[in-house]
Amino acid sequence: METTASEEKVTIDFSNPPLSYSYDENGIFTQTEICSPDPLESEIKGEAVWLIPANATLIEPPAAVEKHIRVFKNGAWAQVEDNRGTKYWLPGDNWQTEPREMKGLGPLPEGAVTVRPEKPAPTEDELFQQLRAERDRRLSATDYLLMQDYQLNNTLKEAVQLYRQALRDLPSQEGAPWDGGGEETPWPELPAGLKA
Repeated sequence: METTASEEKVTIDFSNPPLSYSYDENGIFTQTEICSPDPLESEIKGEAVWLIPANATLIEPPAAVEKHIRVFKNGAWAQVEDNRGTKYWLPGDNWQTEPREMKGLGPLPEGAVTVRPEKPAPTEDELFQQLRAERDRRLSATDYLLMQDYQLNNTLKEAVQLYRQALRDLPSQEGAPWDGGGEETPWPELPAGLKA
């Protein structure tokens, strides 16, 4: 019995499967896979036919770039800037503004910065307020020393009164408000042996 050419079994070479490149519902590259052969279609066509997974392409994505993500869109791969999770501030924000967080792909908004705006230096009025508040706290802390029922000799009582007067005069001294009552402020010394 003779066999015709149409009855001969064709050997199909499946030894070199292509790679497919998968992406998620947003087109973001997820993984590379080896394609599986499609035996039925291959037999019908007489050549290797490969199954391509859903959400995949045979087009190879570009090499990864730092701070970018590969996205498959409109039949091609693109590098898209990836700032997801980056905290930023916009022009007009101040040091007290909570940072915004980038949720989607793409560049940061125009003018955005990733460093919290600095607290502005206090104005002279604010420094005077701070100086007076600290001065008032120190005065209040020594009120008990001048109460009638507190035992204090006349010399110490006079020293406390001079100390308290020096505190009251501090905001009108030359150089005030200094640093608003901080370490650079020339505070008078409480008389030795007394606690504020």
